[in-house]
Amino acid sequence: MMLRAGGGVGIVHDFVLPFAPELKPILTDQISLTRTFYLVRHASDRRSDRLQRFAALLVDGIRREIVHLTGPA
Repeated sequence: MMLRAGGGVGIVHDFVLPFAPELKPILTDQISLTRTFYLVRHASDRRSDRLQRFAALLVDGIRREIVHLTGPA
């Protein structure tokens, strides 16, 4: 990766920064990017308790991992 080798300026997700200490955040007071995640499911999934439980566990797990990697919102 060119950024890690000191090759310029780029955009990197905040959750990557702890794993790349050689990268230095800049313009943090001027630029803020957000991301949105969607779980797209077929309408018939709602009739399945098993798939409902799986979707709830998946969403909860992703939310916990985002907080773990980026801190509380």
